[in-house]
Amino acid sequence: QKQGQVSMFFFSYNCYVDGKLLIEMRNGVAGFFSEEELAAGKGVVWTEGERKMRNKQLANLKDVKPFMLAPATQKTSFSEADMQKLSVAGQNPGTWGSVLGATAAEVRHKLCARKMLMIDRMTHVIPTGGKCGLGLIIGEKITERDHWYFPCHFKNDEVMAGSLVSDGCSQMLKVYMLWLGMHKAVDSVTFRPVYGVPNKVRCRGQISPHRGKLVYWMEITELGFDPKTGFPYAKADVNIIDVNFELGQSFDYSDEASLLAALDTYCKGDLARRVVVDFRGVALQIEGQVVASGQKPAEVSPHASGGLHLTGGFRSSLPPSKFMKWGATKAEGAYQPSVEGLCWHPMAGVNGNPIPGFTPTAYPPRPICFLPFPNNPNDNNHVPGELPLSWVNLCELSCNKVSRCLGDEFAKFDDSTTSRFPAFDLQMVTRVLSVTGLEQEKGSTKWYGVDTNPSKGTMVAQFDCPADAWFFKGASNNALMPYSILMEIGLQTSGILTSWVKAPLTMPGKNILFRNLDATAKLLRHVDLRGQTITNTSVCTGYSMLGDMGIHRFKCTLAVDGSPFYEVDTSFGWFVPEVFEKQVGLDGGKKCDVWHKKPENSAAVAAAPVVTFALPADGDTIYNAATTCGSLPAQHALRRRSRQVQFLDGVTFAVGGGMHGQGYAHGFKNVDKKDWFFSCHFWCDPVMPGSLGIEAMHESLELYCVHSGLTRGVTRPQFNHDLGACRWKYRGQLTPKNDRMDLEVHVKSVKRDGPAVVVVADGFLYVDQLRVYSATDLRIRIEPSP
Repeated sequence: QKQGQVSMFFFSYNCYVDGKLLIEMRNGVAGFFSEEELAAGKGVVWTEGERKMRNKQLANLKDVKPFMLAPATQKTSFSEADMQKLSVAGQNPGTWGSVLGATAAEVRHKLCARKMLMIDRMTHVIPTGGKCGLGLIIGEKITERDHWYFPCHFKNDEVMAGSLVSDGCSQMLKVYMLWLGMHKAVDSVTFRPVYGVPNKVRCRGQISPHRGKLVYWMEITELGFDPKTGFPYAKADVNIIDVNFELGQSFDYSDEASLLAALDTYCKGDLARRVVVDFRGVALQIEGQVVASGQKPAEVSPHASGGLHLTGGFRSSLPPSKFMKWGATKAEGAYQPSVEGLCWHPMAGVNGNPIPGFTPTAYPPRPICFLPFPNNPNDNNHVPGELPLSWVNLCELSCNKVSRCLGDEFAKFDDSTTSRFPAFDLQMVTRVLSVTGLEQEKGSTKWYGVDTNPSKGTMVAQFDCPADAWFFKGASNNALMPYSILMEIGLQTSGILTSWVKAPLTMPGKNILFRNLDATAKLLRHVDLRGQTITNTSVCTGYSMLGDMGIHRFKCTLAVDGSPFYEVDTSFGWFVPEVFEKQVGLDGGKKCDVWHKKPENSAAVAAAPVVTFALPADGDTIYNAATTCGSLPAQHALRRRSRQVQFLDGVTFAVGGGMHGQGYAHGFKNVDKKDWFFSCHFWCDPVMPGSLGIEAMHESLELYCVHSGLTRGVTRPQFNHDLGACRWKYRGQLTPKNDRMDLEVHVKSVKRDGPAVVVVADGFLYVDQLRVYSATDLRIRIEPSP
């Protein structure tokens, strides 16, 4: 060894079993180092080529959905107790089901010997994360100075063997494959390496005895089904971060945004941010007899797979392919109950559960997005018309027979096109607990022909809100529930209560429509709703018949742990379909242009010139221009992250314009007949939810705030909802028969509130030039990120 140089040892080997080549290793390198040289190492540092490749992968994310054959659970982290259970008793019936969820109940696989468990906990399972969009998984191995493996390797030079770290990679990949439900493709679970796949290892630091933890940063690079054998397989790259508590180091990030920000600081040569080992090409397959129904679905376009936006948050497997098309006719099975039922629901037929029914229509169904939180005793009764109502009853009400939720008295609606309960991505009631305060006289017809007074009754229902719901993943930050979702959770219980008190039975005929008409809503306080059970208490405050139209009024309160946070006073209407054949909107049927195109506003438009952007093509332009001029910090959480929560094809801004002279935004959308929400709202009566029209107004106002510089001076700005009241009125609808949606937002005030900015605006929405919605006091808060 010469001064300043390191002695290197180069080697390779072949490993044979009974004369058969089992493993080969090439280009092995070992070195002889001093303690000082090891301490000065910068860990794995990505080359420019590696960074370019990573950026290319991030720009071309893959879709994990086709490989989620039966996602096991909404649980996205696993404790030390969970991992120990899998290592000690994974071979026993029910163990995997108790940890992952019902769809893993049949798995019998011992993860490893307890002593060899190298993953003590998994803190994050993000199926759409990572550089390829196929999964980001974070695991941890606790280290202590007296752990058994240190003195084994080597005498007087204790260091953790890289082979043990590699074992941890395999253990974590196994859990993720079973979490996805890839085991459903075969009849048993036997893990093996994928033959012929090279696994590259780089060690750029040692793991010596200390109190701390190893962080496994795993990114899935490929998922698939072997074309010859049909075996499901997964490949991953794994980076190992050594965290030394004795040096004051830490790595604890509960939310996805802060985790991603932290990971971005590694592999850049920072001594305090070192990846000590990386593995490329860790690959496992599950061997067994291939099950035909579990094989990889055919590659399909977004439209052909049931609408746009099938990624982000928890999603079940896809419905059977025969349902996945638009325009199905009765001759093709539409509007006739299917034999399979809602078979893709992860809880259907599991542990004695019934399979809810399913009746296909001309619109394709979608994956299930929400499951009840485990072990709630109110989820076990499935008898129609009997409380509590369970997930089974609500699925029936969403996309099958009304009577299987509400009882035989409602059988006349079973084969009708009456508005069902919101389904799939928009089904936001998990269970109905109770109904009290009814006024009934059996056999009477004194209340519009029914024996129950529709004006009285209180219903208590709940929504189990998952922390990784699609709307959290799509919003501009992980804790922000889009306002439309808050509206839906607030309003949906009324849609069940109106039927429970028999309002639909007061209407003529069986094909009737249910629509929200107006509301005043008030946000009382900010609550982090991720992982919470939200209780909705809805009270009937009045019912009246106006000809063939029934008007139902409610007061709804949302609460978490008994503390209210959102209130809504609202009215709905039951209508015969003919009412909407010639909708008149807010202006007596008169069609009109949006504000900046009206001749009477030409002078105001000239004083506040308009700027137009196409979306999503010009989205970067809006944000980059704001950053360049200094009004938007480089670090912010303002941009919506999913097209599922983006509803505009273009925007126009006029700073200082609008009917209040404080600012103006216009947005438009060309109606996509195959848009995702038409399959959700409602199943037999497709119509864009009014809440999504209000959400589109919020989207345009957010973009206006960025464009106009209202974010200036706010550190790491993010959007939030401002406390206070908002009102809306609907006098028309948007259906697949329409061509275009326009909206306009008029800023009425901009105020500083400490380090935050509060923006209040009014809005209108047009359908084919007919003004049908109004919104008053839309409220957005621009505040510093935590």
